[in-house]
Amino acid sequence: MSITITATASGSLTPPTGNFPDSVENGDFVITGTGPGAIVIGEGTEEETRWTFDFNADPAFQFFTQAQGLTSAVLTLTLTPRDPLVTTDMVVLDAPGFNPISGPIVTLPVNVTSTIQIDLLAQPTYTPGAILAALAAGSGRVPMRYADDSLVSGARLELTQDTPAYQYAVKFVCGKSEGRILSPGAYFTAINVHNPTYKTIRLRKKFAVGLPSEKSGPVTNFFNAKLGPDRALEIDTEDILRHIGTDEPFVKGFAIIESDVELDIVAVYTASGRDGQVVSFHTERVHPRKSACCCREQPPVGQPDLIPVPLPNGGFCNRTDEGLIVTVKNQGTGAAGASVTRVTFATGASVDIPTPPLGPGAQVVLPPAPFPPNCFQGNCAFRITVDATGVVAESNEGNNTVSGVCRG
Repeated sequence: MSITITATASGSLTPPTGNFPDSVENGDFVITGTGPGAIVIGEGTEEETRWTFDFNADPAFQFFTQAQGLTSAVLTLTLTPRDPLVTTDMVVLDAPGFNPISGPIVTLPVNVTSTIQIDLLAQPTYTPGAILAALAAGSGRVPMRYADDSLVSGARLELTQDTPAYQYAVKFVCGKSEGRILSPGAYFTAINVHNPTYKTIRLRKKFAVGLPSEKSGPVTNFFNAKLGPDRALEIDTEDILRHIGTDEPFVKGFAIIESDVELDIVAVYTASGRDGQVVSFHTERVHPRKSACCCREQPPVGQPDLIPVPLPNGGFCNRTDEGLIVTVKNQGTGAAGASVTRVTFATGASVDIPTPPLGPGAQVVLPPAPFPPNCFQGNCAFRITVDATGVVAESNEGNNTVSGVCRG
């Protein structure tokens, strides 16, 4: 299982303008001048664009934890270069220790709006630990900066981390009751956890307090632990009260335990009366469920999602002597029928390429789309649109078109 959290920023393709040294706000972006040529701010040359990705609005963010690392970190930018010096442009996570990224940007065509994706984990200094540390330092907010010869009109950052495969929810009742909720007496919970495998495993636990009158209580952060082969541990009343950090004499709720392997978990409940003698003893074996507490809502089951596949550098200029090579992938959960992929060149010429049916996760390399004779009088800009005739009902119709350029 995995959790994906997403934060976005958006602005206009035609932002308001101002005079240096004033800044200009373009939706979620703030633009400032950077050099002597930055006389009019908002035109896209010699400018810095800053914004902040805020993940706090994502409901899955509360389940993100530094201990689980990252399996994916993808930055998507919509850019309109305004000067040939885009070859010196860069984007950076604006916190100590991160290097500027320029590779996928430097090949973009001038005055053409393009959308690129950058695999942050493939970039030097963008380690899972560093990104998560920046996320924690910003309390869920990540500052970004772009410079300096493009208009930035859209940005998205998606972070994904694996979650343990199995989850257990174990009831706990701890402390002294005066009789308002449960019968007067002292209640104890002991949760016994056994690792039935022949290797050391990791597990994590957190505690959710339930309050009377149908009110929800606090939820702790996860606490990490390791357990050796065939070893056992116990989470008892003192542990629970310490982790919750409460002064209340009586608490109830759930201990949530997650692990990558199935565990043996048995809860032992005892209660004593006013004289201190045990009057109740009960054990309960707790069975696991597949962990699905916090995954982002997925596309409807059975729907395809066709996309053009970028090159490792984030661009789309897969050029041969025969023409432009396009790879189409179905990243959805259902099969896609036959469709048409259209390549439109800046000269106005276009090529329609029949695209075969694709099952979930499948991709195909299409026959080359020939370049128009006059396309390389300078740089050859193009646009790729999958399912150009709209015959495939997709879970996401907004990611079908990308732009690119092949240098002359």
